[in-house]
Amino acid sequence: TESKRFYPAMNEASHVLGSTNVVNQGIAGIERAIDTESISLLQDLGLARGNALTPVDLSIDMRVQHVMHDQLVDAMTRYQAIAAAGVMMDIYTGEIIALASLPDFNPNDPASALVKDTFNRVTSGIFEPGSIFKTVTLAGALDAGTAKITDEFDARYGVRFGRFTIDDFHGKHRILTMPEVYKYSSNIGTIRIMQTMGKENYRAFLSRMKFDQRVQFELPEMRVPSVPKEFSEVGAATASFGHGLSVSPLHMLTAYAAFVNGGNYIAPTLYKRSVAQAEPLYERVIRPETSAEIRYLMRLNAISSGGSGSQMNKAALGYRVGGKTGTAEKVVDGRYSSNKVTNFFASAFPLDNPRYAMVIMVDEPKAENPQSGTTAGWNAGALTGRVVQRVAPMLGVAPDFSQV
Repeated sequence: TESKRFYPAMNEASHVLGSTNVVNQGIAGIERAIDTESISLLQDLGLARGNALTPVDLSIDMRVQHVMHDQLVDAMTRYQAIAAAGVMMDIYTGEIIALASLPDFNPNDPASALVKDTFNRVTSGIFEPGSIFKTVTLAGALDAGTAKITDEFDARYGVRFGRFTIDDFHGKHRILTMPEVYKYSSNIGTIRIMQTMGKENYRAFLSRMKFDQRVQFELPEMRVPSVPKEFSEVGAATASFGHGLSVSPLHMLTAYAAFVNGGNYIAPTLYKRSVAQAEPLYERVIRPETSAEIRYLMRLNAISSGGSGSQMNKAALGYRVGGKTGTAEKVVDGRYSSNKVTNFFASAFPLDNPRYAMVIMVDEPKAENPQSGTTAGWNAGALTGRVVQRVAPMLGVAPDFSQV
């Protein structure tokens, strides 16, 4: 007779749970993390391995996890993508409510975890985040007081660095207000906003937001981000709109949570934690006033004509989501590819009284139909809206069909 683990949810939470070896020792995921913690605890207590320990209660809500996984599976087919991932967090407790990454594996068959490309893209994948990083840039300048939400920025011409010129994807080529810079995702305007801070202060803000260190989290499958220690003028410019640096979706999630929760960074966790338990761990990274302005910009991007979040808002059916798209060209043979992109949508809801933040990624999507495109609003954005539309009622969020 022998004991064997059985995972009734099959693939749905595979990257959270991980797997065990033939003697039930954790070799990946939370299985490995708990075993490592247990061994350390038992050694500290002078006890032998194998003593009964308290059952573990994770923060994952399996209802939300099922929807997230189901929608990512749908996205893989709908957009013919090579990968997709999503993660949702309670912005006040840091609890991870759902985390899924495809391709995934069946923990009941540990060998399936060794198949190529089944790694956890939320924690151990680092990517150029593209324009979802513009929220970081605007938050830094607003918080430093070097730019105001009422300011205007010259986006008539591209920004030149030597023989290179950085321009906008769909340029308006006119003076833009800060909300327009955000809504139209202007690279030029974002660079101008970053330059009000200066590259040294901007780089210091990225450190304050912990973009240059591994996220403090229970899963062992983690990557160190790739962010230059110092920025050149052109390096700071490209970083301001999410190119030339690589971070994980979990980094972006924790940043967005701080941006909408009043300005407090809280490390994510897979264990249940109340607000009262989380508050002593808060680290102030931006002012409450800055947080309110970022919430305004994120919601504006969803409800205004021409906003990159409008596809998401249609799918969300009144659940008051706000967020930002990011379409990052992939590096192929040392050059940025024009037809291979990694798309992101970073969001929070309900933005009149936010509680949850989410980051969705779709890798190398194709157009769903001839009327749609391959930029993030069409896939990662619409997918975000569909997830929120299904999970918000489960989480006790009521819809509001007013246009604000």
